[in-house]
Amino acid sequence: MLTALIYISGGLLAIILMLLAAIIVRRVRYDRYRRRYQARTRIWEPLFFSYLEGEDTGGRIAATLRTEEDYLSFVKFITFYLKNLSGEEAQAIADLAFRTGVSRRLYADLKSRRSKRRAVAATTLGLLNDRNVLPYLKRMLEDRDPYLVYAGAYGIACLREYSLFMPVMRTLLSRTPITYEGASELLVRFGEGICPTLADILREALARYERVSEREGEILGRDSPAKENRLRESPGGEPGSGFQVDLGDFVEVSMLVDILGYFRYADAGELLLQVMEKSGDEEITIHVLKAVVRLRTPQAAHRIAPLLDHPNWVIRSQAIRALGVLGEKMYRPDIQARLQDRQWWVRHYAAQALEALA
Repeated sequence: MLTALIYISGGLLAIILMLLAAIIVRRVRYDRYRRRYQARTRIWEPLFFSYLEGEDTGGRIAATLRTEEDYLSFVKFITFYLKNLSGEEAQAIADLAFRTGVSRRLYADLKSRRSKRRAVAATTLGLLNDRNVLPYLKRMLEDRDPYLVYAGAYGIACLREYSLFMPVMRTLLSRTPITYEGASELLVRFGEGICPTLADILREALARYERVSEREGEILGRDSPAKENRLRESPGGEPGSGFQVDLGDFVEVSMLVDILGYFRYADAGELLLQVMEKSGDEEITIHVLKAVVRLRTPQAAHRIAPLLDHPNWVIRSQAIRALGVLGEKMYRPDIQARLQDRQWWVRHYAAQALEALA
C-alpha cells in the first residue's frame, strides 16, 4: 500500500513539474516574441510615419518584411493604426499594405487551415476597407466556428455594409457568445449610418410595449432576466432576417442607447426619453441619462428633474450631471440641496453642476 502511494505521489509530482515546465517555456517564448516585436516596431515607426508624411513610398518597410514573423508582426502593427485612423491616413495604410504585399498574403491566409489566421486576415482586410473581401466575409458568417463568425461580422462592419447589418446582428446573437463590449465595438465599426436603423428598432420595441400594455394591462420590462454581460438572441423572426429587442431586454436596449449617444444622433433624443420612462429599468435609465448629456436634448430637463430624488444614487448623480450640462438654472436650488446627499458621488456631481450653472 505504501509503495503504491509513493508511486502515485511520484507520478503526480512529475505531472506538476511538467506543467510548470510547459508554463515556463511558454512564458519564455512569449517574452522573446514580445521583445522581437518591440524591436521591430522601433524600426517600423519612423519608416511608417515617414511614409504617411509622403517622404517614402513604402519600399524601406517592404525590405524589412523578410520572414513569416515579420509579416505577422507588421499586420499587428498596422492593425493598431487602422483602428484609430480614418480618411486619407487610413487609405494611405491600405495602399502601403498593397505595395508591401501584405494584402496578397492576407488573401492567402483566408484559405489557411488555422482559424486564427483566417480570422486575422478577415478583420484586417475589413479594416483596410478592401471590398473585394466581402464574399469571403459573408461565407464566414455561415461557419460553425463562433470565432470566425465574429471575424466575418467585424470585417463586414468595417466595410460599413449596411445592407447586411440586420442579418449580421441576428447571426451574432444566435450563434456566438457575444458580449456587450464585443457587440458595441462592432456597432461602432458600422458607423453612424446605422443610427436610423437602431432608432427604428427602439421605436418598434416601444410600439410592442404599448400594444401589449393595452391588451393585457401589464407593464413589461419590470422583471428583467438575470443581468449578465452577455447578449442573447431576441425572439421572433426567421434566422438571418434581423433582430429585435424588447424594453425588458436591458442589455440590448442599453447597448442601442449607448451607440445612439456615442454618435450624437440628435433625432433620437425624444425617443430615448420615452424608452427611459416606459421601461422603468434603472440600468436603462442610467444609460439614457448619459446619452442625453451627449445629445444635449433640449426637452429633457423637466423629465430628468424628478430623478433628483430617485432612491438609486447613481441615477441621482447622473440626473444632476445631465441638468448641469443642459444648463438648466431653474433647477439650481434642487441641485444645491443635493450637496447634503449621503452619497459622495452625488455631492461631487452636484458641486460640478452648480459650478457649470453659476
